[in-house]
Amino acid sequence: MQNNTRTRFSIWCVLTLTLLVVFAAQLYRGLTIDSDILGLLPESERSVVVQQALDQFAENFSQQLVFLVGANERASALAASDIVYSDLQRADLFSRLTYKVDGDFTSAVFNTYLPYRTGLLSKADRDLFADNNTDAIKQQIISALYSPVSPLSSSMLAIDPLFLLANFLAESQQQGAGSFELYQNVLLAEHQQSHYVLITAELNDSPFNMAYQDKLKLLLSELNAASAQSALQYRLITAGVPLHAIAGTDSAKHEISLIGGGSLVGIVVLIFWVFRSVTPIAVAVLAISIGVVAATVVCTLVFGKIHILSMVFGASLVGVSIDYSFHYFCEGIDGDDENILTHILPGISFGLVTSLIGYLALFIAPFPGLHQMAVFSSVGLLAAYFTVVGLYPVLLKQTQKTNAVRPIKLAASLLLLWQNIIQRRQLLAVLLALGVALLLGVPMVQSNDDIRLLRNTPDNILAMESTFTEISGARLSSEFFLVTAASPQAVLEAEESLLARLGKMETAPAYQALTASIPSIKRQTMQRKLLLNVMSSPESSLYQFLLATGFDAQLLDDYVALLVESNPQYLALSSWLDSPAASRHRQQWIANKDGSYASIVFLYDLKQQQAMRDLANEFDDVEFIDQVGDVSQLFKQYRQLALQAVFIAYSLIFLLLLFRYRLRLAILVILPPLYAAAFAMAVTVLFGYSINLFSMLALLLVLAIGIDYTIFYAESRSGNKNKTALAIALSCATTLLAFGLLALSDTPAIKSFGLTIAAGIAFSFLLSPIASFENLQRGD
Repeated sequence: MQNNTRTRFSIWCVLTLTLLVVFAAQLYRGLTIDSDILGLLPESERSVVVQQALDQFAENFSQQLVFLVGANERASALAASDIVYSDLQRADLFSRLTYKVDGDFTSAVFNTYLPYRTGLLSKADRDLFADNNTDAIKQQIISALYSPVSPLSSSMLAIDPLFLLANFLAESQQQGAGSFELYQNVLLAEHQQSHYVLITAELNDSPFNMAYQDKLKLLLSELNAASAQSALQYRLITAGVPLHAIAGTDSAKHEISLIGGGSLVGIVVLIFWVFRSVTPIAVAVLAISIGVVAATVVCTLVFGKIHILSMVFGASLVGVSIDYSFHYFCEGIDGDDENILTHILPGISFGLVTSLIGYLALFIAPFPGLHQMAVFSSVGLLAAYFTVVGLYPVLLKQTQKTNAVRPIKLAASLLLLWQNIIQRRQLLAVLLALGVALLLGVPMVQSNDDIRLLRNTPDNILAMESTFTEISGARLSSEFFLVTAASPQAVLEAEESLLARLGKMETAPAYQALTASIPSIKRQTMQRKLLLNVMSSPESSLYQFLLATGFDAQLLDDYVALLVESNPQYLALSSWLDSPAASRHRQQWIANKDGSYASIVFLYDLKQQQAMRDLANEFDDVEFIDQVGDVSQLFKQYRQLALQAVFIAYSLIFLLLLFRYRLRLAILVILPPLYAAAFAMAVTVLFGYSINLFSMLALLLVLAIGIDYTIFYAESRSGNKNKTALAIALSCATTLLAFGLLALSDTPAIKSFGLTIAAGIAFSFLLSPIASFENLQRGD
């Protein structure tokens, strides 16, 4: 026996020392903690081009911050925006800031299009020319000539007498601009007698980098403080994914402290109340710490990083990993037993196996975040188990008698209550009544597989985003069209066909598309022909109208010569992508090494997702990408898969129980967690939560943890049942504390997850003593 103890202790020392060395090395290099919610999601099973589109769209979303600087007076808004822009520049946190439209940039964009102007038309102009509506064209020219706010000059009139290029550029630049108009080189919007200037910022680091988040939070705090103290009395409205990332990280940090700290405090109080000694507290905290270190080390080695929500879930490990310590302490509560480990080893070992089955069942769903949770919890549980087995027999050679009369009496009362129920043969009636009650609640169960269950955005951020949308008049939707083809021109032509069909829909959303800024060669050729139809010679009515209006004849002759040129030039996509004109749109173009090409059509204020999906189905080369909807559908599929996994796990554990016990006892051991799972679902529904993937996975943990209680009772010796009952009560209390605190999470998925487990564990604990009586057990 002594040799076995020394061997286990030696192995424990080697493993623990190795863990500490690796952990120290990881801390020295810096642990990578991920807070990106997308990191929890499964890898896409889509094609390379679709995945690249999703990545580009996510990057475009996540790297952008937008600021609205508003004041009652336009001059105050302009002056305040200068101050905010200067502060943003000094912060050195952004790779690009967009504020005033640079004159040189505007000229560069204009010069990009100028040589190809005869093939470039706005949609409105194209429709006029297609209908040969020369009267409307003439009226448009008159309006432009005499408009007091017209930007036209004599030089522009000489090269664009029909104002077609100016109209094309105006339409192109208006995409996604919403209510903003160009005023003194800034984008300005008016809303409820106030004026707002737009500033956009592109982050120079990941918004999920927590060190970068701290710098960004400090900057935003300083900007808000400055706006409150300024004599200009301006308002600052900020929106963007980085705000969600910061809020998610702050929430997770708070929950880690709440759950981990709350569990630890509860454990310390319980241990001291029962054992009246600091020694059990010290060794219990040591076991927990080793479990957390081991879980962190292995997760970092396996995944390269740890997601912060995995740490939130892992914080509940504190309340579970202490179970083995409780059984050790309670077994030696009288201070006269030298073979504590021998007595508890079968029970805690079998309990470990069943717990691991439950945790590792999280691998059923291919969610990286769930895999991390499974690894974190499994490794932490194993480390705590080996600490009890390897360290405690050496460290706690002399157990100390404690005055635990009251705790033992409370535990004995629970056993006595169940013994009376069983002896009066009321057990079957109780279980039958419970079963009927739970079955009656099945019709009330509703499912909700929305991915937004993982979001916990504070109300103030949502309110600010709503205000921004109201002022700007447009909101970029998370859904988009993806147009794919074998050549760049084929992509542009397919996109034009899609937009033509989209424009005929009554509920069509606003959009931002490449072809509004770079038409296909086919369209440029067609548009040039339309222009030729109405102004191909000096005899045409439009030529004569312009001449009568005051245009120089030589200027008009040069323009006609340009139109009838035998070898006209057209703007190529490759040239356009390399020009300043493409600066706002490059993220919408995808060119892959495999020779496939694609464009992304951004959508604004989308409300009819199904209509857009139906529209995409009309085209072979168009796909409607709705990542939220697609992932929610995956959640539904995996929820159904997880339900199957629940049945498999319960069946597998029941087979293990049959191998260990007789049929009757095996049934009594499996019944409490089985009923507890049903009860947990009922409680979840009664609290107003829908069933989702996380609810199903919670049922696996109800089994993994709850079955330990009945196993410990079934394995307990005749004279030690009260000690076992006390250990199980303490285990249940700490587990309820850990997972009950998860129910306080701001994230709906984690909240329902914690509530489901807490309800299931409580019910499993109440039923577990049915496996504790001698007339039901196999012989000791």
